Formats: sequence, structure tokens, C-alpha cells
Amino acid sequence: MMIIELCEANEMASLLDILEQERFDVVTYPCLDRCEACFMGPYAYVDAKLYEADDPTTLLEMIRQVKM
Repeated sequence: MMIIELCEANEMASLLDILEQERFDVVTYPCLDRCEACFMGPYAYVDAKLYEADDPTTLLEMIRQVKM
């Protein structure tokens, strides 16, 4: 089972509904202590591995690829 961890302040959190609809296990936190990176672009931890992208849609596609 894949676990995705998101910071609530990161723009990736805007896709939380999509992630949950696709049956990803998502855990959100008020802060993941990556404040500088959080403001620079979307990121998520997938099974404790950091993934970053230029926009949330690209990151979502990266996460979908990891699931396969």
C-alpha cells in the first residue's frame, strides 16, 4: 500500500480530492518542515521518498506512475 504525505500549505494539497478518489492513502500534515521548498513548488512524500515537480498536475502524474 502506497502512502502519500502532503503539507496542507503546499499547492499539491489542492489535489487531495483527486488523490482520495483514486484510492491513494493520503496523510496531510500542517507542516512537513520544508517551508522554503513548499513555497517554491509542489512536492509530496510517496512511501517516504520525496517527489517534486513544477506543477501539481505533473506531480500527480509522477505519483500515478509510482503506483503502477
